[in-house]
Amino acid sequence: MTDEVNHTTAGDVKTIGRTVKFIKTTAKIGKAAPVLGQHSREVLEQLGYD
Repeated sequence: MTDEVNHTTAGDVKTIGRTVKFIKTTAKIGKAAPVLGQHSREVLEQLGYD
């Protein structure tokens, strides 16, 4: 089972879908994985770096 998500640099990509399915709910992957270094600034700021 796969899902298709829109990636920032790669466009539409197929990814592994949810492995657990519930009867009364629908599960959909909302967004693709972050690109390399996308959250580096936030992480370093939280550690006290400017």
